[in-house]
Amino acid sequence: MCGVIFRALRKLGKKTSTSFAAKELSQPRRRSFSCQTPSEMPCVFFNDWARNISGSIASVLFKMMRPTGNVHITNMDSIYANAYCTIVAADGEDADYGLPGAGLRPRHLLQRTLDFPSCSFKNIFSPDAWRFGYHSTRGWTLQEVELSRRRIVFYGQTMFWECTTLRWQEEVPAAPEVLQRRFVDRPFRQGASKGRWPNLEYWGDIVKQYSQRTLTFPSDAQAAFSGIESALDRSFPGGFLHGLPEFFFDEAVLWLPLAGISRRNREHKCISGYHVPSWSWLGWAGDLSIELCNYEIYPGHGFHTEETEPVLEWFQMGPQPGQKRRVRNHLRLWRARATKKALPPAGWALIQNKHRSYYTVDSAPDLKFRYPLPTAAEVPPEPEQLSWPPYLHFRAFRAYFKIFRVLISANPYLLPTGVSISDAEGEMVGALWLALDITGPPLAGRDCELIAISRGSSPNEPSLYRGTLAQNGGVYEFYNVLWIKREGHYMVREAVGKVSKLAWERQAVEEIDVELH
Repeated sequence: MCGVIFRALRKLGKKTSTSFAAKELSQPRRRSFSCQTPSEMPCVFFNDWARNISGSIASVLFKMMRPTGNVHITNMDSIYANAYCTIVAADGEDADYGLPGAGLRPRHLLQRTLDFPSCSFKNIFSPDAWRFGYHSTRGWTLQEVELSRRRIVFYGQTMFWECTTLRWQEEVPAAPEVLQRRFVDRPFRQGASKGRWPNLEYWGDIVKQYSQRTLTFPSDAQAAFSGIESALDRSFPGGFLHGLPEFFFDEAVLWLPLAGISRRNREHKCISGYHVPSWSWLGWAGDLSIELCNYEIYPGHGFHTEETEPVLEWFQMGPQPGQKRRVRNHLRLWRARATKKALPPAGWALIQNKHRSYYTVDSAPDLKFRYPLPTAAEVPPEPEQLSWPPYLHFRAFRAYFKIFRVLISANPYLLPTGVSISDAEGEMVGALWLALDITGPPLAGRDCELIAISRGSSPNEPSLYRGTLAQNGGVYEFYNVLWIKREGHYMVREAVGKVSKLAWERQAVEEIDVELH
C-alpha cells in the first residue's frame, strides 16, 4: 500500500519523502496517540505529514483500483501484505472526503469530562464504530480491512492504530485490556487461524459480509474480491473458480439466499472479461449463507452433519468450441479414502474415541478434521480457472415439480426465500430457497424445472426443511437440486433446494445437457 501511495503522489506531480524527523513536529502532534497497554508506543503517525499528503490521495487510490487492466487489482493481497501500514480514510461518503485534520479540512473532536470528588470520566469515541459506518458498506474497502497487517484509521474526527495484537487510540491512555482482546479476535486472528489449511468458516463469513456491500459498478464484483481470494489461495487446495473453492465445489455451490438478494447487473463485464455467473454467489447482491462446507470438513461444527455426494461431473467450458476442463471437486475422493479405512497420508493420524473419530495433522495439531486434506501446494490453482469463461457444462437428470406454498418459520431470514414444492399428486416433497421476490404475484402452482446435482443425508435435518418427508431409519435422505431458468441456448440458476430421495426417484426423470451461466 505504501508503494501505491507514493506512486499515487507521483501521478499528482507531487514530491514527498519517506523519512522525517520528530523534532520537526509540534508537541501536540507528538502525543497524538496514547497506548492502550502498559507498553510504550512509538510515534507512528504525524498530522503534519498527513497534511502534506492531502485528502486527494484517497481519490487517486480509488481511481487506480478501478478495473481498467491495472496490474494492482489482482495483486492487492501482495500490496497490503508488503505494506508497513494502510491508511484507512473512513470518514465521509466518497473517496474525495480526505482526512479530517489534514490538508484543508479541519476536524472538531469534542471530548467531555465529568468530574467527581474522587475521579473523572472522559467520554471516548468507540474505535469499533467505523466498522459500522458508510466506509464499511462499500465493496472495495473490505480488502483493506481484511488484508492489512497494520492500519491507521481516520474516523469520527479522531484516529487510531490497529495491528494484529494491539490498538492505540488517540488521547485514550490505558484502556481496559478487554477492549484489546475483543479487537484482536476479529478480523486479524480469524483469517490466519488455520494457517496453511482452509478456513471455511472465515471464507463464509467474508462472503456474507462482501455480498451485502455496495458497488458503484456491479461489474467490479470479482475485481473487488480478488485480493482476498488470492490470499486464501495459499490455504485452499484447488484455488477458486469464480468465487467458489474448487476442491469443495459440490458443497459451495449450495449457497443459500437469505433475505432480499438480487442478481447483479450484467450490463458490463467483469475483470475476467465475462459476466459474473448465476451459479456463483458473486453474481448476486444481498444476504446469503455459506455454512455447509464446515460440516463436511470439521467434525462437530454446528447443528448439521450433512454429507454430500455428487451425482454429476462438472466441466468448465473453454473459450474455443470443444474446450473444457474438469472441475476438481476432489473432496469426495479424499472422503472416500477415509471411509474405506485406508491408512492416513504421511503426517496424518486417526483419533478414535467412544463419541466420534477425527483426524489430526502434524503441522496443525490443534485442528480436527473429518478427513485428511491435501495442502494448497499439492493441488495448486490452474490458470484456466479464471482465464476461461465462467460457464459450466454437465449432464444432469431433470424432473418437474410445483411450488406448494411459502414456508413459514420463526426465523425471519427464511420468510422471503423459502417455499415448499410438491409432486404431481400434490404431496409436499421438498423445499427451495429462491432469489425471487415472493412478496409479488403468488407463486403457488408455478412449475419448477429442477436438476439434481448431488445426494445428501442428515440425521438431524430441521423440521422446517423436512416437513412431512419420509425418513429412513431416522436419517433424512435427499437430492440437492437447482431450479434452472432457460435464457436462450443456456440456463441460469433460479433457486437451490432439496427433494426427498424417495420422491425424486419416483419421478419420470430425463437426462439432459446443461450449459449453466
